Amino acid sequence: MSNYFACLKPVESLKEYVSDIWIQKADPLDTINIFSPTRVLPNGNIELTFVVGCPIMEVCAKESFVLPMCTLNGQKTVFKDYAATGEVKTIIFRLYPWALTAFSKAPASDFTDKNINFNEVFKSSRVIQLQEELLVCGSIQMCVRVIENFLLENLCQNMIPRYIRDTMKLIYKYNGALPPHEIAERIETGERNMELYFKRFVGVSVKKFSTIIRFQMALKNSGLANENYFFPYYDQAHFIHETQRFTGLSPEQLKNLESKSILDSRFNKNSELYNTVYIQSPKIK
Repeated sequence: MSNYFACLKPVESLKEYVSDIWIQKADPLDTINIFSPTRVLPNGNIELTFVVGCPIMEVCAKESFVLPMCTLNGQKTVFKDYAATGEVKTIIFRLYPWALTAFSKAPASDFTDKNINFNEVFKSSRVIQLQEELLVCGSIQMCVRVIENFLLENLCQNMIPRYIRDTMKLIYKYNGALPPHEIAERIETGERNMELYFKRFVGVSVKKFSTIIRFQMALKNSGLANENYFFPYYDQAHFIHETQRFTGLSPEQLKNLESKSILDSRFNKNSELYNTVYIQSPKIK
């Protein structure tokens, strides 16, 4: 099997909730002989990950954990390290930041910084059926159709308040630099009420999400090789602080590690706003 990456769009009935679908495949020799843990940074996304190849490990300082076959990856405020154990065949449904409550009655904040087994979110018997169907699919494309059908079955049709999307638009428009109180004024609601609903639907506070988007925009718009790489931050010192906070590395270390891992070479094509940034992580002692 040759290394392969694809980015697909979901069926029409899911486009309001699913931004896109990532498919990644890599040979065992690549993942075992060349691969090192891949660091996933906070990016504003909530993701549904389906591992139909060899298991993926979450690598922690003290011990590692095997990810479930079907995992809900909540909103991230800290980085996480992952490692393949062999042949990689992974499908990631990237939800819009506000979309999780369309599939789950629990608030998005319940899943923040967690990797949750589908059994804890959806009906257990249906999850078992989903896993069995994925294991016998003849192709990745068939797996995608099976997953789409599962999501359509579990669509809750919860109403997403319009001002949640309006808040998002302002955060993106101003690269995460607009203070929460000013956002509340512009969408004509109270700051406390805005924060309450934003955390329920997105998983984090407006301020935290803005900080994540500002960091992502700095990586996207300028790049670490550019002398103005810290845009949209007001100064270089602020960007250095945020880089260390979100990556565990200095900007110089991050620049040296970028685009070095197998997962990065497959996933991080022309980084965009919703993209997870993948870098090769330093060896964890």
